[in-house]
Amino acid sequence: MFRVPRLPLDWALSIDSKRLLLQAKMQDATADKWGQFGWPPELWLWPPGGPCTNTGTPPRLWLEGTYKMQFKPMAKDKQSLQPTVSISMFNQAFSVPQYRLVEDTNGTGGQMVSVQALTSLKLTVGLLAQLDGCDAWQLHKPGISASYDLTLWHGTPGQLAADRQPVIAGQQELALSLHDVSEPQPLALPQYHGELYVYMALVLGGVWWLATLLLVILLAIIVINVRRNQGKPIFWYKYMRKYRGW
Repeated sequence: MFRVPRLPLDWALSIDSKRLLLQAKMQDATADKWGQFGWPPELWLWPPGGPCTNTGTPPRLWLEGTYKMQFKPMAKDKQSLQPTVSISMFNQAFSVPQYRLVEDTNGTGGQMVSVQALTSLKLTVGLLAQLDGCDAWQLHKPGISASYDLTLWHGTPGQLAADRQPVIAGQQELALSLHDVSEPQPLALPQYHGELYVYMALVLGGVWWLATLLLVILLAIIVINVRRNQGKPIFWYKYMRKYRGW
């Protein structure tokens, strides 16, 4: 996971030449599953439940923060350059478009487009093992993952070109997260369907335990009767009052 370098990681990150203050966050989906007795409710023998929840989501640690960004108007024609946001990380500069044009097809076969604005950025970094003494970090390729979840406009390409109103997101908060390249990934395994074998093993084990107990009692009764027929006291006669003095 993250290792504290000589300088904080957020010192190496800037957006539009402005430094951000990032805070550490941790997610542990299984932290509250074990209850008071250290036993998750899904593992009780009865009644049989479904698969255990959140067991495939390991704990993760990352840094996150927000940046209030002033969006510029979108360029509607393809010949013009789209406005971008400048990101600098470990002396590496990146330009991420502020808008994304998504094409889709409606039910009648017509071409439709949607204008979406940038909402979040995810950066992945890793510690260089060969420069461990220098506490050096590097940006993991591809490095930056952008999400466009804010839809500003939807219609046909002709309507977009004819619309004289500028498509602009205004001032929005841009969410940013900084993740470790070695963080654990979610684990997906098939559900176990062998509960019947477990219950059968418990039943057969109980039958074996009961049969063994009855067999020991029966053998003890047989041996006691044999000793009595021979005129001998039982095994623990030394500890019984009526046989005191034997």
